[in-house]
Amino acid sequence: MTAELQLGSKIAERYEIREILGEGTLGASYKAYDTTAGRSCVIKTLPAVFRKKEILVKRFVEHYKRLLKRNHEGFARVFDVGMQSGMPYAVIEFLEGLTLRQLLKARAEEGSQFSFEEAESIIEEIGQILSWLHRDSFHGALKPENVFLLPDRIKLTDDGLMNILPPEVFARVQVRNPLAAHYCAPELLSEPDRAGKEVDVFGLAAISYELLTCDAPALEAQGLEAKRSDLNESVVRVIRKAMMDQPGKRYPTINTYLLDLARLGGDKHKVQVLEAVVEAEASEEAERTMSQLRASEAEAKAAEQTQRNVAKAADKSAAKEKAEKAKDVSKLFLDDDFPETLPDMAIAATGHAEAGSANVGESTDLLHPTPTISANTGSGKGPWLGIAIAVVLAAAAAGLYFGLTNEQPDDKIAPTTKPVSEPKPDPAMQQVDQRMLDVVDKAVAAVKAQRDSILKDYPGAESERRFIDANGLLTDAETAKTSAQFDTALQLLRMSEGEFDALRQELAAKAQEVARATSPPPAAKVEAKSVREAVPEAKPKPVVPAKSSECPDGMVRVAAGPYMAGSPADDLLRDATERNYERVEVAAYCIDRYEYPNTKGSRPKVKSSQPEAQKICLDAGKRLCTEHEWEKACKGPRNNFFPYGKVWDPNVCNTETATGEDRTLAPTGSKAQCKSDYDVYDLSGNVLEWTSSSLEQNKTLSIAKGGSYMRPDYAARCAYRYTAPPGTLDAEIGFRCCSDLP
Repeated sequence: MTAELQLGSKIAERYEIREILGEGTLGASYKAYDTTAGRSCVIKTLPAVFRKKEILVKRFVEHYKRLLKRNHEGFARVFDVGMQSGMPYAVIEFLEGLTLRQLLKARAEEGSQFSFEEAESIIEEIGQILSWLHRDSFHGALKPENVFLLPDRIKLTDDGLMNILPPEVFARVQVRNPLAAHYCAPELLSEPDRAGKEVDVFGLAAISYELLTCDAPALEAQGLEAKRSDLNESVVRVIRKAMMDQPGKRYPTINTYLLDLARLGGDKHKVQVLEAVVEAEASEEAERTMSQLRASEAEAKAAEQTQRNVAKAADKSAAKEKAEKAKDVSKLFLDDDFPETLPDMAIAATGHAEAGSANVGESTDLLHPTPTISANTGSGKGPWLGIAIAVVLAAAAAGLYFGLTNEQPDDKIAPTTKPVSEPKPDPAMQQVDQRMLDVVDKAVAAVKAQRDSILKDYPGAESERRFIDANGLLTDAETAKTSAQFDTALQLLRMSEGEFDALRQELAAKAQEVARATSPPPAAKVEAKSVREAVPEAKPKPVVPAKSSECPDGMVRVAAGPYMAGSPADDLLRDATERNYERVEVAAYCIDRYEYPNTKGSRPKVKSSQPEAQKICLDAGKRLCTEHEWEKACKGPRNNFFPYGKVWDPNVCNTETATGEDRTLAPTGSKAQCKSDYDVYDLSGNVLEWTSSSLEQNKTLSIAKGGSYMRPDYAARCAYRYTAPPGTLDAEIGFRCCSDLP
């Protein structure tokens, strides 16, 4: 399909088209620059072939107008919706990060498969977002291309496109797309007008299959055992159930699928919370079923009464009017003036789309669907009430665990014929709250007892840096508990408990050293010493370090040895691109004390590409630091999360403020406390710093470390990785140099 918008052209005299990103279900997408807001964005338009139908134009605009009100961190934001020369367009957030498809491709090329733990963490985060969405909608087009891995979170795109295209046309477009066909649930092909939230269960399981195999998924997870013989049988069984051909045989909700995966992962806290969420879903579903039955009974009685009171003529007139209104959609693609083909992007032939190619039959016209496409879907949807997902209660309960945004969707229209009443407290919800509160309260009490025990055994321990960090995590956990963020509280408590354990070990070791130093020597040794005291002892000569172990002026020596690279799985700020937490040996090296030009009080050099930064270092007889060298200097001997400790303090380094406001670029070394245990300054904030390393999953992206004056806590961590093409020139990116020992 030829793009309608030309490079350099403008939409609404504001959005300048810079790049054609690709083609999807609705047509081409463009990268644009918002000259008013000063940011990049994505423009989506409705192709000319669809614009001939006024109802589709209306649906496009209404769909994206609803999304304007949505402010959930799990989805790309919609900034604007409008019309230009009869062409509707939507302006959407431009996401800077890898798509899951790019990550899968890189892993496949390297021959490196995801471990179950890696895959489950990605699946869980996608599931969290879908669980929120399923309160009143579903995605319908879930695939790796629509999953973006950002530094701090995962985001989904292109949800709800079935609100624009009629179900049968949407399904045929999807199945003809080679990048989408494998993720289409069978009912999208056989009964698309009855498809519901269970299609996302299938889509998420299909993504799970590909994460574990780096290969295209197959219906009912066929071939998974052969491709991953190392997997536990239970993993295969869970994914197979979620990919069954009939929706009634799958997991009824996203959370029931996540629960079984969590049980295989062995995280007891996660399992407890998900069990409570699933129980709440079941309670809400039962109540909703009864409400529906009562409503159906009342409607039947009302209809009976109406039939007796209303004249036959009026009855016929109403039926005729209703039928006329229904024609608008049911006859949408039967008009003679409608084109016989869709855009090329929508009907690209594929050898992968077995469901489409094997079952469609002779017809290739997407606008006139074959009545039955899939031959192996049985009865299709199955009992609707048995597989519906709970809405408000389930989403609220899920939000307690997942930390999702708790706002209600703004696009729900309240009935105008009945007054809106305040929601009554739900006993099931209160039970879930109380259960989780009890769990957290017990954990808080245990960690406090651990803290008090340390203070009793080691007076003065409260002045230790590790104690301050651990106690800060405990305080944060209590704050999270107060906000009903129970899982966040439990994770913080686990971290606090680990810090207190490590502190006790350190204090015990120090106490033993003091005891050995102050113990009186044995009698024989005392006697021998008294004899020697008569002879003056020669003073030892000061040890002068060998020249080969010294670093040039302005550089700090970091000793050879191991450090813990990456971030632990329970790090609340961890993102999918970070290294797994593992021990890495690093040879001794020298590193600049300050950001280039490595002079305290100077302005850091920015807007240098990685090759330019490397050349500047080489000209000075140095080189760019590797990622491991940079990260070890940042974490120090204590393997800190931040250069100065385990807990983020927005006032120590030049980062975003606690309220999320940007700071400005500062002179090097101006934050006296912003240094690591090796006395290396500004490794957190001020400017991101190029390293000589590239991203394993995509070698075309280079790694910069340390966050900047415009970035928050997650980016200020030592383990954080910012990725960009090596030629990038950015006011936030600078560098510092390293060197081998002379």
